[in-house]
Amino acid sequence: VKFDSQGNKQWDKRFGGTLSDDFLSVQQTKDGGYILGGNSSSDSSGDKTQNSWGSQDYWVVKTDSRGIKLWDRRFGVSSGAEIYSLRETNDGGYILGGYADYGSNGDKTTVSEGYWLVKIDSIGTKLWDRTFPPASNTQQQLNGLSVTSDGGFLIATFSGQFFAGGDKTENNLGRVQTWVVKTDSMGNKQWDKTLLTTGVEGDGYAIQTKDGCYLMGNSSAAEIGGYKTQNSWDSTADYWIVKFCDTLINDITEITDKIQLSIYPNPFATDIAIAIQKENLHAATFTITNPLGQIIYTQQETNLSPTYTKMLDLSYLPNGVYFVSVVVDGERVVREVIKSPL
Repeated sequence: VKFDSQGNKQWDKRFGGTLSDDFLSVQQTKDGGYILGGNSSSDSSGDKTQNSWGSQDYWVVKTDSRGIKLWDRRFGVSSGAEIYSLRETNDGGYILGGYADYGSNGDKTTVSEGYWLVKIDSIGTKLWDRTFPPASNTQQQLNGLSVTSDGGFLIATFSGQFFAGGDKTENNLGRVQTWVVKTDSMGNKQWDKTLLTTGVEGDGYAIQTKDGCYLMGNSSAAEIGGYKTQNSWDSTADYWIVKFCDTLINDITEITDKIQLSIYPNPFATDIAIAIQKENLHAATFTITNPLGQIIYTQQETNLSPTYTKMLDLSYLPNGVYFVSVVVDGERVVREVIKSPL
């Protein structure tokens, strides 16, 4: 339904087939028209021009500025797919995001079940698709999809998969955590981030900010721990947002073959050991910062052997995420550690 600025109805349009059709996302396009996305079980009928693959599919409808249909397209797999979001892309096409079940027939080119991106051009022709499977398929809803300044894509969802696996590279701290995946313009994964809290989180969202950083958030009832620095006001959920920049997204790790670094245990409750190995190692600077970049601890050690282990008592720190930096001869290696009661 289209209204003018005073709330007066200008027009309304119906789009559907003879079976169930569920509307989920809409965006006004650069040409003044609209792109609509949802799920459909209908075969070719009504306003739908393509048969279902046998279950529920993504269904996209493009209209002009008056709501008149220009084209529609169906994307799916015989075992079923659910779209949650779509966006116009910088090249005038569209990116579709949702979840697809196991199988590689239909429009899906990979067998794995997981979060499914489909890229189409300005007239709805599929250009490519990508699947991002966690190791265990415990959650299915993709909450956020956005286009980043480099033409890539940002996917936000939530995962009950506690341990890293599949495309998920970080363990959960709580039982269900927000999970964010960044891709390039061709849908190739660049990095992923798990928003660590001690609670059960859902409905994760993420956007890129104007300064090139990333803002992520959800509803959280968790107490302090992981990335969360404030307790919930009560047992019910509050808004919670956290901002990351590229350095923190990539764990500010400068990979070097000359330095071998390990930190254990991780997560830790009180003490950590920082073990480094480097040929001709004589001195090293150890620094610990919190997610805000504030320095918690810094110390230079000299007269070191090529294999050296530094022990630190961090029992005084509140639970949460910290970054341990070791600098040797101008080379830096940084690792993310988590303080959590075990």
